Amino acid sequence: MTRATCVRGAAPALLALVAASLAIVGLTASPATASGTTTTDCPPATSSSAGLPSGIMDGLGVSTLAAATTPVTVWMAGDSTMQNGTNCPVGWGAQLRSYFTGSVTVNNSAVGGRSIQTWLYDPNVTSTKNAAGECVINPATYSTRWQAMLNSSTGMKAGDYLFVQFGINDGSSTCPRHVGSARFKELLGMMVTAALDRGAHPVLVTPVAAITCSGSTAVGNRGFVTETKAVAASRGVPVIDLNALSVQLYNSLKLCPNNSDYTSGAVGAFFCNDHTHFEAAGARQIAGLVASALRDQGIGLAAYLNTDPVTTTSPTSTTSPTTTTSTTTTSRTTTTTTQPPTTTTSSGSGGRTCTASYTVASSWPGGFVADVKVTAGSSAITGWRVTMTLPSGAAISNMWNGITSGTSGTVTVNNQNYNGSLGAGQATSFGFQGTGSGSGATVSCTAG
Repeated sequence: MTRATCVRGAAPALLALVAASLAIVGLTASPATASGTTTTDCPPATSSSAGLPSGIMDGLGVSTLAAATTPVTVWMAGDSTMQNGTNCPVGWGAQLRSYFTGSVTVNNSAVGGRSIQTWLYDPNVTSTKNAAGECVINPATYSTRWQAMLNSSTGMKAGDYLFVQFGINDGSSTCPRHVGSARFKELLGMMVTAALDRGAHPVLVTPVAAITCSGSTAVGNRGFVTETKAVAASRGVPVIDLNALSVQLYNSLKLCPNNSDYTSGAVGAFFCNDHTHFEAAGARQIAGLVASALRDQGIGLAAYLNTDPVTTTSPTSTTSPTTTTSTTTTSRTTTTTTQPPTTTTSSGSGGRTCTASYTVASSWPGGFVADVKVTAGSSAITGWRVTMTLPSGAAISNMWNGITSGTSGTVTVNNQNYNGSLGAGQATSFGFQGTGSGSGATVSCTAG
C-alpha cells in the first residue's frame, strides 16, 4: 500500500474531520515513489458530507470514525518545551490532554534539557566525542523512560500514538547534548521503527520556536527542522511543523518587536523570563496548534478531539474573591483576574437554546485574555452566535475558535465551521486577547 504524508507550514483554520478524511483519500491515490512513499502538500478540504468507507484512515490510526471511543494512549518524548509542569515553565505537552475526550490518556515523558540522544540513553551519554564527532555512549543502554515505552506489556501498543519533538538542545557543540545531523535522523528513525513495530502511530513534531524578532516580525530560529521532515517523508509518517506554526502564532499575536518585555503585556503572559519557555496560557495556545494540526492534516487521533478544551492556568493562592496572584519559578509575579462567569441563555429557531459563559483567564496592565464557553441546551444545535458587550476602552486584538464582527463595544461572535454543531448539553469555547480591561463584559447566546 502506498503511504502518503503531507506537511503544513501554516496554521489554517480547523477543518471538519470528515473533510480531512476525504482529503486523505486523494493522497493515497498519488503515485508511489521507489520507496513506496509519496510526499505532498496537504490538499484543501471540502465541505462534503458523504459517507466514509471503512478503512479510509487505516494508515493514520482510525479505520472508522467509531474508533474514537476506543481507549488510546498518547506517548510523548521531547524536551522542556513539551514537558509537564504546573508553573513556569509549562510545556505544551502538559496542556495537550485538555483537547481530547476521556478516551485518551497522555503519557508525557518529555524531560528538560535533553537532546534526542540524551533522552534515549540517559545517563550513559558521556562528555567525550568519538572520531566521527558524536558523543560516546557507555554503556549503550536505553534510558528507563524509553524502556518503559518499549515494555511489551505496559508500553506502546497497537493503536497508540508516539509524539516526538527534539532539535532544541541537540545543536549544542559539546557533549553530552551534541547530536550531528546524520545521527539525529538515525535516532529519530529508530524511534519511528519502534512505534510502527508495535502497531503504534508515530507523529513527528518540528521544534517549537522561541520568540526571535526581525524588526516587528517573528522569525524561525530552530535547527533540525529539515531533518525531522526528512525522516517523516522517508518513513511515510505525519509531521507537524510546529516551528512554522508557532512563528505564525507569534506574528498573529504581535509579540514583536517587544519580545523581551517579560514583565507585562502579551509577551509576559505567554513566556517565562526567557525567549523559550511558556507560561500556562502560552503552552495552552501551542498545544492548540498541535490539536488543530491533527484535524487539519487528517491524522487519525483527531477523531478524539474534544470540542470543549479545558482552560488550564498556573496554581494560584487566593487573595480576594476575584483576584489571585501567582509567582513563577523565575520570581516574576503575574496577576490573574477571574470574573465570576457571566451566563446568559436565549432561544433560537425551533426552541433551541444555548448558554454563554464569559471568564477573564489572565490580565496584565493594558491587556487580558478571555474565554467564552458556549453550551447547548436540552436539544442539539447546528450553530451559535454570541453577542458580547465589552467594557469601555477594551478591544479585541486576536481571536481563536470564533468569527467576530467587530473589535470593541458590542460585537457578535459566530461559530467556526468546525464547532457550531453541538449535541444536547455539549459545549465548545472560543477565546481572545484584548487590550484594556476585560472585567465586566456581558455575553448572551443565540442558538441556530
